[in-house]
Amino acid sequence: MGVCLIGWLDLNQCRKLNNHGLGCPLYVCSASAIPMPGIFQVKAILVNIFGGIMRCDIIAQGILDAATNLNLEIPLIVRLQGSNVKEAKALMAMSKVKILPIDSLDEAASMAVKLSEIVGKAQELHVKLDFSLSD
Repeated sequence: MGVCLIGWLDLNQCRKLNNHGLGCPLYVCSASAIPMPGIFQVKAILVNIFGGIMRCDIIAQGILDAATNLNLEIPLIVRLQGSNVKEAKALMAMSKVKILPIDSLDEAASMAVKLSEIVGKAQELHVKLDFSLSD
């Protein structure tokens, strides 16, 4: 499928992802170990974080820093829930990094699958898509 999931899942969340064809387990990594998309054939990145104790605005800043440093050229879908989520969304919206923030895990999983398929098809056809994250 080519979707990299960053975050942790409980059984219910695995079921939701399975409903979208992602299955479980996925390639799951910590935010500090975001894979280089070319190495793992990653076609989309889905970040799913529930920031209960950790503030979502700090998590969002880490996502923005990582995306900028990696100069990602694939879709980045982010679902954040928890403390300071409004501040996190504002931070992502004001940045120059193109992120698809989505509230629902179902919607985020569906979007990740669709975008991964689009990227895969474009690669097969040798068509360059612009998912660059900086303007």
